[in-house]
Amino acid sequence: MYEQFTGRPPKYQNIMNRLPARDKPTRERIPVQARIVWEYDGEQWKGGHALRLDPDGPAIYVEFLDKRNKFTGAWLHPDDVDWDNKPRR
Repeated sequence: MYEQFTGRPPKYQNIMNRLPARDKPTRERIPVQARIVWEYDGEQWKGGHALRLDPDGPAIYVEFLDKRNKFTGAWLHPDDVDWDNKPRR
């Protein structure tokens, strides 16, 4: 799709399931698996660290490194983040 114009993928991709930015919380880093939906590459589960774990809250900030992401992480919906002992609804 994008390759028809440039012949190569863009340097960065949008994260389609990213939520609007909030103040970055400061808290213990908790290992998680996050569901990332890349603009061109589609869905992927990536390891990272959550700085806030509130399954009923509006969003969880997950830090992860990936050359496709311009930032160090993303705000994601709690349904897109999984961790040990996560309460199930």
